[in-house]
Parts: sequence; C-alpha cells; structure tokens
Amino acid sequence: MADSPSETANQMRQIIRERLAAGESPEQVRAYFVQKYGQWILLSPPKEGFNLLVWVVPFAALGAGLVLVAVVLRRWSRRPTAAPSTPVDPAMRERIRREMSGGPRP
Repeated sequence: MADSPSETANQMRQIIRERLAAGESPEQVRAYFVQKYGQWILLSPPKEGFNLLVWVVPFAALGAGLVLVAVVLRRWSRRPTAAPSTPVDPAMRERIRREMSGGPRP
C-alpha cells in the first residue's frame, strides 16, 4: 500500500495518518484495517489456524514436486533388462539354418 498510486491506497494512507494523529498506536491502526478488510490486508497473515496453510502449502507442494521429479528421473534412468533368451532345441536350430540357407524343406 505504501508504494501504490491507487486512490484506495491514498485513502488508506490518509486514514492511517488521521488515526495516528488521534493518538492510536500502530497496532490499533493495524487492528482497525484487519477488522474492516480481513487478514488479507496484512499481506503476511499470522502463522496460526487456517492461515497456517498459506505458509505450509507452497513448501509442501514444492517438496512433493521435487519427489515426483526424482521418482520420474529414476525410472527413466533405469536401463531395461533384456528378457532371457529361451534355449532353442537342436531340431529347431537345424530347421532355421536350412530355411535361411534356402535348403530343402521337409
């Protein structure tokens, strides 16, 4: 609000000046604005109750995202293992050799 050029910010700054000039403490002025506009006016809500989610959720989401990236990278980096080859019996091996060489068929 201190740097905002909006008319609303100008009005709020004027209210702050008037209340401080009337002898209210900065805490009383802050309480007035919180009562009138709610916790969002602070831009830094107290770290208690439901407002605690504002502080915890971004870090929890970041942590979950990092874990997800680590899991995905780990899966991608694993090399697939080749399936073990099944033994070919000698009769089949001979048949393949004959068919590949163009030899006689049974």
